[in-house]
Amino acid sequence: MKQKLCPWCLLTVGLGSVAGASDLPSDLRSHPRACRHDSTKQDGAQAADAKPLPLLVKQAIALLPFIDDGQVVILPRTSDLSVYLVSWGYSRDTASQTVAEVAPLAEFTIDHHFPIFINGGSPHYRRILASWEHGKSPDEAARVLASDIYHEYRHAACGEEELDALAAQICLLKRWRHEGLLKIADPYIAAKESRRRSLAKSAIKSR
Repeated sequence: MKQKLCPWCLLTVGLGSVAGASDLPSDLRSHPRACRHDSTKQDGAQAADAKPLPLLVKQAIALLPFIDDGQVVILPRTSDLSVYLVSWGYSRDTASQTVAEVAPLAEFTIDHHFPIFINGGSPHYRRILASWEHGKSPDEAARVLASDIYHEYRHAACGEEELDALAAQICLLKRWRHEGLLKIADPYIAAKESRRRSLAKSAIKSR
């Protein structure tokens, strides 16, 4: 079975020079939103020993009312993904290769389907967790994680590829910033915008 990986894309992305909510196209102002044909049904079986979601992840999901806890999985170790892949029919060799490919990612989906996996040992997740536990703006740290989960939701529920999922995530981050709910994420937004510009240029060159 060939896998299609939908990465969180490290800490980089972009949407161009959108200044504020007043500059956003009307169809993007309502983010976060559910996809028009969104299904709340989860694709693929949950592992019997799925770990309970940490409070940080639950708080992030609560900001996205169209996502339920059962659609998100926390992986204490990336190798824990193998249980899911084998249950979905991947050979053990292919499962091992897939685990190695997603190891650097903080969040990802497999084959554009739920569940959304969070790599609990990734540097990105651990930074957010440290900010949530010890920083001055824990609610904002949860919103950063929520934007990452929303990015993966766009892959799983909407079938979007990376450029569109990045655009949706950036729009959400900027909406929250414009509303005064997210003041700590300027470097993250800038990095995401840079990543999306880079991907857009690569797409144009490959045509």
